[in-house]
Amino acid sequence: HKAGGLITAALIAFWPQHIRLSASEVTHVHLIFWTFLAINWALMAAKNGKKLTFHTLVWLSATMAIMRPEAPLLLLGIGIIALGHGPGVRSEVRSVTRWIFVGFVIWLLYPTFMTILGDKSIDNFTKDEHGESIGLDSVLAALGCFVIPDGRNAFFDAETSPLWLWPLCVWGCVVLWRKGSRWTSLGLGAMVVTYMILYSGLPYSVVIWKMSRYHATMLPAVVLLTAVGMWDVLERLKWTRDSLKRRLIAGVTVSAVGCALWSPALFALPMDWQQDLHGAIELGKNHSELWGKKVRIVTPDNRRRFLDQSPRNYVSALTRGRQEARMAIPVAYAAKYLRTDEEWTETFFYGGLYCYLAVLPDENINPQCRAMERIFEMTEVGSITVDTPPYLVAYKDTRVKGTLKLPLYRIGKRKLSPDEAMKLVPAPIGTDAVDSVPGYPIGSATSPFTDAPQPGIGASIAPAYKQVPW
Repeated sequence: HKAGGLITAALIAFWPQHIRLSASEVTHVHLIFWTFLAINWALMAAKNGKKLTFHTLVWLSATMAIMRPEAPLLLLGIGIIALGHGPGVRSEVRSVTRWIFVGFVIWLLYPTFMTILGDKSIDNFTKDEHGESIGLDSVLAALGCFVIPDGRNAFFDAETSPLWLWPLCVWGCVVLWRKGSRWTSLGLGAMVVTYMILYSGLPYSVVIWKMSRYHATMLPAVVLLTAVGMWDVLERLKWTRDSLKRRLIAGVTVSAVGCALWSPALFALPMDWQQDLHGAIELGKNHSELWGKKVRIVTPDNRRRFLDQSPRNYVSALTRGRQEARMAIPVAYAAKYLRTDEEWTETFFYGGLYCYLAVLPDENINPQCRAMERIFEMTEVGSITVDTPPYLVAYKDTRVKGTLKLPLYRIGKRKLSPDEAMKLVPAPIGTDAVDSVPGYPIGSATSPFTDAPQPGIGASIAPAYKQVPW
C-alpha cells in the first residue's frame, strides 16, 4: 500500500545507523540504493515475467553486487525472491536467450568481481584474528542476536538503534510467512541471516566501528521486514485500524521519535580516536601561534604501518586547515636536519595518540616520540587528555593502558648531533614484514607516509600556505 511505502521511506530516513553511515561512507549510500531497486525488480519480475523486467533485474543486481566486496552475498536473497515470489522468472529458466544475457553481464563484470575478490575486506570472512572466522560459534552467536539486544547486532543494540525496530523486523518475517509470501520472507531473511553468521561473532566495537558498514549492508532487508511488521501492528490497533491517515501518521511518528531518542547514535561513540581528534582541533583553536606562515610542525610518520593511521594529518587540525599533511616534518627529517644551521624557525612537535598507540610489547611510548624528547629541548605549551577506551579491538593490545596526556611542545635547541639522533629513530617496516610481530595490526596497504616535508626544512611555506576565513 502507498501508506506502507511512505512508512518504509520514513524508517529509512530516520534509522540512526543509516544516517551516520550515509554521512561517512559513500559506498554505503550507493549499495543501499541499488539493493532496494534490485529487491523491487525481483518482486516485479517474479510476478509479470516480462523480458524487460527480467533484464532490468539482472542489470540492477549486477550493479548492486559491485558496490562493495561483501555485496554479492545479497544475490542469494535476490535470487530466492525472484524465483519464489511468482512464476515470472521461473517460466524463463529454460530460455536460452535469458541465459545468454546473464552470461553476457557476468562476462562484462568479471574483471570487476576479480578485483573485489582481491580486496583485503574479503579476509574478514576467513581470518581467525579477533574472532573473525566463520564457524559454529558464529552460527550460534547469530541465533542469539535475534533475541538478545546487544552490540553484536547493530540493529538490536540499545546504544545505536531504537529497540522496538528489530522486534518489528522479526515479526515482519513471521507476517510474510503467515500471509503466504514465504519466498519473499525467506529471501529477505536470507540477506539478514547471512550477515548475522558472518559478523555476529565479532567483538562489539568491531561491529559498531570497523565492521559497521558491512553489518549495515542488510539494512534494506531489515527495513522492509520492519515496515511489514509495523504495518501489521498498526492494522491491529484500534486507533489506527480503520484509518490509513492515522496509520501513516503513527508509522512516521514512531520512526521519527525513535531517531530523536537515539540521536546520540548519529554521532561518534566516546572512543580514544575521537577524543584525540577533537583534542587536536581544540589545541588548534586555542593556540593561534600555530597559524603563522613561518611555523612548522613536527609529527611522527607511520613508518610502522600501523593500521589506518596517518599521524601527519594532525597538522591540518592544529593549523585549522592552513597547512596540509604533506607540510608536516616527520620525526626522521627533524632528527637529521632541524636546528642544524643558524636559521631559526618556530617549530612545534605533536605526536598525539599515535605516541601511545603504535607500540610494541616491550615499549611504553612510540620510539619516534621518545626520540624527540632526547634530541631537542622542548617546552610544553598545551595538552589534552585521553581517558576513553580504544576505538578498535585490534588496537586494544597495542595501546598504552590508562589515562594518557598528549602534550603539544615548542621545540628549542638541539641536544644531539644528527648522527646520534638518527640512531634513535626506528627503522621503517616494509610490506614483507607484515604479520612479523604477533598481534601487531600492521596494514600492508597502509601508507607509511615517510615522504620528505613539502616545502622542505628551511624553505618558505608561503606558496603552500592556505588562507582561511577563521
